[in-house]
Amino acid sequence: MDLSIIIPVYNVEEYLQECLDSIYKIKEINKEVIIINDGSTDSSQTIIDKYLEKYPLDTKVIIQENQGLSGARNSGLNVAEGEYVTFIDSDDFIIPQKYVELFNLGVNCNLDIIVGGFKYKFKDNIYTTKSIETRKNKLIPLGITTGLDFF
Repeated sequence: MDLSIIIPVYNVEEYLQECLDSIYKIKEINKEVIIINDGSTDSSQTIIDKYLEKYPLDTKVIIQENQGLSGARNSGLNVAEGEYVTFIDSDDFIIPQKYVELFNLGVNCNLDIIVGGFKYKFKDNIYTTKSIETRKNKLIPLGITTGLDFF
């Protein structure tokens, strides 16, 4: 297993399908998708069940009482089998081709941590690019760097 994708879910029925659709479009990486229903009270579990039925070999589902984001992520880590682990919030989605490129770069360069940029999507499908540096209001070196320099 190359990659464990951990997705904490809590009352995100409005966004969950787009999130999962984007993740399951990745075909080039040997992956497992770990979905943690962290006590949702909406129809998130019904959506999760559909993906589990459609992708039973690629999917693990954990249902638990609400433990918060960190608790849900930790539950996913407890069952993750991938050499690499990623967290994707259930109200976000990825661009599969870009994600594969970033993952392959990390693997080919034998990196321990990979950080990429992101875009905000507004209700009228207008996107704006933001980088992780901008979000944190700090400039960090771009490209490959040591963990000490990064942090």
